[in-house]
Amino acid sequence: MAELSRLKSKIYTTKMLLNLVRNVKALAAVTIREQQMVSEALEVYEETVLDGLGLVARTLGTATDARDGRARSSEPARIVFGSDQGLCGTFNQRVADTLEPGSGPLIAVGHRVGRELERREHSVDLVLSTPNDPSGSRRVVGTLLNSIEEWQSGDGNEVVLLHNKAGEVGLEYHPTSVKLLPFEGAWWESLRSRSWTSRSLPVCLACPQKSQRALLRQWMYSTVYKSLAESKLAESGARLETMQSAETNITANLHELERDFRQQRQSMIDAELLDITAGFESIVKE
Repeated sequence: MAELSRLKSKIYTTKMLLNLVRNVKALAAVTIREQQMVSEALEVYEETVLDGLGLVARTLGTATDARDGRARSSEPARIVFGSDQGLCGTFNQRVADTLEPGSGPLIAVGHRVGRELERREHSVDLVLSTPNDPSGSRRVVGTLLNSIEEWQSGDGNEVVLLHNKAGEVGLEYHPTSVKLLPFEGAWWESLRSRSWTSRSLPVCLACPQKSQRALLRQWMYSTVYKSLAESKLAESGARLETMQSAETNITANLHELERDFRQQRQSMIDAELLDITAGFESIVKE
């Protein structure tokens, strides 16, 4: 009887764990779709900003923004995007593997990846929490842009974004880096040759220099925001993959427990029937 109670308790606990895994799996699937929509919207917004920069580039001829200067610190500034929550396998370890040693400024978005970087003896200057809603994402991106502006007004560091990016097929992801600053001359020249999509001729009515600064900041905003969205998309994909594996293992374990419970219960029923039969035969003999 004690064995049956133990198996029944384990079955109940396993079923509760299975429900939890399925809920996390469903939440990860919803988050994946949400971040996909964010990434798609940011790509459209970025194309619009690049169209405006192309017009300004043709008007000015050469870049005049201070952030395209050549006198820069030898150590790049790094922003690493990770996670605040677990159940996503080696997500933070993989992005931390790509960070090379350096003394430049370092910001970690995600407390877990921040601890992983510190464990690898990287000096983390600032750790931000990963946002859970659009308003939180905007606050985090705004904080990062303010830090980037401080770096540019100081040593003029090169700025690199590091994050995990989901693959086009399946749930696999891979670490990737995006060089945010400085603005390269080849990139600026590509903007000058960018074709205008509309039939109407574009005209830059505002001051070209001011328009350039405003559009470059919007381009940086969309690039940083897209890196954050891609990191969250990859994190949700990793969590979904982990939960699918966990669901398979828990389901198999649950079937084994239920089989053991049925076998144990059947053995007890057989034993009780044998006792009844033996007692009946003893009474008949008497």
